[in-house]
Amino acid sequence: AAPSAEAQVPAAGPSPPGETVSASAAPPERRSKGERDALVAAVREALGAWETFARSGDTDDVAGAFIADGPQFRQFRREARQGLAGPGIERVPDMSVRSVMKVARNGKRRNVVTRVALRGTDQESELHQWTFVLVRTGGAWRVWTVIDRRP
Repeated sequence: AAPSAEAQVPAAGPSPPGETVSASAAPPERRSKGERDALVAAVREALGAWETFARSGDTDDVAGAFIADGPQFRQFRREARQGLAGPGIERVPDMSVRSVMKVARNGKRRNVVTRVALRGTDQESELHQWTFVLVRTGGAWRVWTVIDRRP
């Protein structure tokens, strides 16, 4: 399972389609500790769901943590259809947040810039810089997309 290749996200969350801004366009603003903690918890939950999806190939496993019409969820659907996730996959890496580098406001979205460690069964950790773009829906923060920015 890979981050979405789409680095553009809707300007006002998941709708209206077609309106885009860069995921890093807005300057960082100071977030309350409560909001920051909720965002980091949502990112950790999303990574856990992602790992489960990679093992099962079932998009229901990521449905609570990712927005169903977002680019990352579309990527999960493609991977499930193509057999790139699920029981036949030999090596599903463990994913963990090593550090949160920045939490920034971008309109109604929040960008959480992280260093994520991917580790296979007999491998050293491989570090990635991933920006999780989250939108608040139904009272909870959920991931719209994930952008891979190699460190």
